[in-house]
Amino acid sequence: MNQFSARITGQSAVIAVLIFCVAASASGSWLYDGSPIYNIGVAIGKDRPTQMVAQPFEFSEPVEIDLIGVAIAGGPDPNQVGFTAMLAEDPWDLSASTLRTWQVYPVAGTTLAFAYFSVEPIFLQADRSYYLVVAPGDSEFMGAVAYAHRGNPALATNDNGQSWFQISPLGVRIGGTVVPEPSGIVALMCGVVGLVGAVRYGRR
Repeated sequence: MNQFSARITGQSAVIAVLIFCVAASASGSWLYDGSPIYNIGVAIGKDRPTQMVAQPFEFSEPVEIDLIGVAIAGGPDPNQVGFTAMLAEDPWDLSASTLRTWQVYPVAGTTLAFAYFSVEPIFLQADRSYYLVVAPGDSEFMGAVAYAHRGNPALATNDNGQSWFQISPLGVRIGGTVVPEPSGIVALMCGVVGLVGAVRYGRR
């Protein structure tokens, strides 16, 4: 192997490592992890003092989320509606700021445990607050959302979202991938293009 070939092989290894690092940084652990959870939580629903709860979260980089977990427990649910989960930008104005809505069902009856659900990928901006709001599925439903050992302080309301008060963090998990910055992608592609050009030049 001549010196040029050795140099190209070394450059190829560096580029491969860079690609691996970018891919590894874009996936892996939870983007937001409100876990482990306490054995107690906030009761919401019919005849309960709290109507809805909201867990705020934000990311330092743009992300695309595709998996959500909420630590919940069910109670009386005559219409089998479970919980309603909403991804919102402003809990004080849910009607205008809700981005997506899902139905979530407890997985362990009255035991507080994470219920996970996959979602169609949603892009979220960096350094911007979002809220996962958990509410009863209808006026007859009763349930509870677990408190978490770590995470941002959560909010609760008992007047249909007109005012919110602070409570302990909730058991919420947000999964997905970091979206690489355009400048980083451009730099990586320039390196690849340069390597390809060098290889072609060396073959002449």
